[in-house]
This record gives sequence, C-alpha cells and structure tokens, in this order.
Amino acid sequence: MPGQKRHFYSNPYLLLTLTALFWSGNMVLGRGIRADVPPMALAFWRWAIAFALVLPLAMPHFRSQWPLLKQGWKPLLFLGLLGVGGYNTFAYIALQYTSATNAVLLNSFIPVATIAISWAFLGKHLRRLDDQAKSFLLVLDLNRIQYLRQIIRWKLNVHHRADYLGYFSDCHDASDW
Repeated sequence: MPGQKRHFYSNPYLLLTLTALFWSGNMVLGRGIRADVPPMALAFWRWAIAFALVLPLAMPHFRSQWPLLKQGWKPLLFLGLLGVGGYNTFAYIALQYTSATNAVLLNSFIPVATIAISWAFLGKHLRRLDDQAKSFLLVLDLNRIQYLRQIIRWKLNVHHRADYLGYFSDCHDASDW
C-alpha cells in the first residue's frame, strides 16, 4: 500500500504477538492472585472492567446495529455467557490447582475443541484443513509432552477437568466459520 500510512493495528504479526501476550498474562495473573480473589469474582470483575473500558468505543456500533442486537439477543447472551464467561471461570478455577504454564499449554486445545464440537453438534465441516491440521498437530505435541503420562494412567486432576470444561464452553467460535 504505497502512499498510505500504516497503523500499528494493521500489522498482523504484532497483533498475534499481543494476543499471545495478553492470554498468557491472563493466566499468570489468575495464578498469581488465586489466594486473594476467588475464581468467580475474578471472572466477574475482569469482564465488568473490560465492559466499562470498551463500552465508549463500542457505543456508536451499538447504536447503528441495535435492531440486529435486539433481534438476536437470546443467542448472543447465551453464547457470551457460555463462551466468554464459562471459559474464564473454568480457567480461573483450574489455576487454583495448576501452574500458569500448564493452563497456557491446555489453552492450545481450543482450536481442536472448536472443530470437534462444531462437527459433532452443528454438522460444520472445515473448508481449509491445512492450518487446522497444523494447529492440531501442535496441540498434540505440546500436550503430549506435558500430559501423556497422566492420560495413559487416566490421572487427570481437578484442574485438567476444569480446563477442558472451559475450553469446550468456548465452542461459540465455531459460528464464525
């Protein structure tokens, strides 16, 4: 794009790096304050503060798209509570029992869970499997390193079950396909 000014938010590498940093920071913070803030309170206040910060930026879009939001408020509310609220709540519960590193490694399971759930319950099929296959292989490799022994012996602790529940509750992303 010669002659056009590029903004920092148009750099995909920067945005992907920031995304990984923010998700990892979320897990580190959740683990760090686990003794001081209960998981449910942490999930609530995290989203209450985020809502208050983003609302002024989103207000023009709310006004222009209000008829669509009003028409589909039930699925939007359901998916928001299940995906966003459920994921974070289960992640913070899991961080009571496991390290932030383990939680971040299990976080890589989300694309695989999204694919499996959308195929099983929604009948959705992927159009491009190459990127998803790479993601799946990476997840298998990362989780194999950390959890193969527990899976073979089926010694999944409370934190593993809470993490997997959180990841399966985040299946609302399948609607974006």
